[in-house]
Parts: sequence; C-alpha cells; structure tokens
Amino acid sequence: MESFRYSRAPSILLREGPRIPIDISAISSEIREGKLVGLEIPAIPLRISGLIDTGSSFTVVSPEIDKQCKLRATGYNATVASMKNVGEYPEYAAWIRFPGTGLQELDGTPVVVIEIKQVNPPRYDCIIGRDILQRWLLTYNGGGTVSIQELH
Repeated sequence: MESFRYSRAPSILLREGPRIPIDISAISSEIREGKLVGLEIPAIPLRISGLIDTGSSFTVVSPEIDKQCKLRATGYNATVASMKNVGEYPEYAAWIRFPGTGLQELDGTPVVVIEIKQVNPPRYDCIIGRDILQRWLLTYNGGGTVSIQELH
C-alpha cells in the first residue's frame, strides 16, 4: 500500500486545509485517440493544488481546468448541495495523478465542474471529495501533519 505524508506549521494547516499536488488531464484513451485524428488535446497534464474536503461528496474542478484540459463530458449531471443552494452540475471524465506521492492514479474518474469560490490565497483548483477519499485512510493531525494511506 502506498502512502503520502506532509507537514506544515499547525497555523498554516488550519488556515489552508489539507492539500495534495495533482496532475490532471483528459483521460488516456482520449489523448491517444485525439492524436490519431489530429485533435488538440493537451498530452501534458496540468499541475494544480487540490484541497482535501471530507464534506464534499464529489471531486470538483473549476471550469478553467476543464477548458484547459479539454475534459470529456460524461453526459451525467451531479446534484450538488452547498450551504447556499442546490444545483445540477455537469460531470466530466479526468485522469488524475498525485505526483511525488506514490498514490494510485485514477484514469477516467468522474469530476464535477463548478466555480470554486475562494476567500484567501493560496488558490486551489480542485476539491478532492469522498468519491476519491473512500480509497484512502486520511489522518489529519492538528499538530501539522496530514497522511494518506491507500486502502487497496
């Protein structure tokens, strides 16, 4: 089982929340097939920061990430409830990797595209929800350490 661990000053971890580096792109088959027919689908993944959020059912990416990576719509919509409202949002397929962690990559994982409102920097463009977290044992230590261990 692979694992990932990082430490921050407790005040930074409290302010910024638990984060993980993410490489995101269109799914591998879309990249391969796109090259064959001359479509411009970026083959190099985009490096972004993901916020780990146990309160989110879904993994969410911002519309800017969807546009840059040219993610493919799955045809499904997800019902997302926030403290402010409930809405239907489109679902896309993405290839998500966790560089420098050894954690398993997820090729074809669904992501929901929603504008991510942020109050303070540093910025994040992805929220890792329980759909991915169910694969991990996550430990958030208020003393400044976050660790992830794969369950399978």
